[in-house]
Amino acid sequence: MRYVAETRIKERPLVFVDLEFSGLAADNEILQIGAVLVSQPAFEPIGEFSVRVHPRRLENADRKALKLIGYSARKWKDAIPLKDALEQFNAFADDAVLVGYNVVGDFYQLKKSFYEVDIKPTYHWQVLDVQSMIFAELYRSGMDGFRMREVVRYYRLKGGPWHDALADARATLEIFKKLMRRIEEGR
Repeated sequence: MRYVAETRIKERPLVFVDLEFSGLAADNEILQIGAVLVSQPAFEPIGEFSVRVHPRRLENADRKALKLIGYSARKWKDAIPLKDALEQFNAFADDAVLVGYNVVGDFYQLKKSFYEVDIKPTYHWQVLDVQSMIFAELYRSGMDGFRMREVVRYYRLKGGPWHDALADARATLEIFKKLMRRIEEGR
């Protein structure tokens, strides 16, 4: 018996996602979700999604993380509850393949948060990490670091403001498109 995967990963839309958190510890929470949905194979944007999430456990937050993302009660005055944010994200990312930059932390927080609010995620189960692709591409380039900001600068792309979820999702898409062009052109 031969196993045949039917994931259709190249037929599904891709959703470039970035999250901002109240810190990097397991008990920290999502404070912002940004995403860009694109078609394949052209990687053209279909839509964008951005939402700020009302913190539930701000007392657990890392103050440096809050400063990094620009958190303030005023900026988050229109934030919505986590459950509402995840329901909206589910509708936006339905059946799409998640793509992120150093996506492990984002994926972990998404899975944990969906579980906490008792919602089943509807995005596709396969996940792509652009940072891993870039590491392979630029390993011998002389770069010492592979943070998003460094890669954007290396490729002379537009990026920022940094640590804004939608801006980082857009930058991830631009890095991905640059990498795909380089691959298609044979470098």
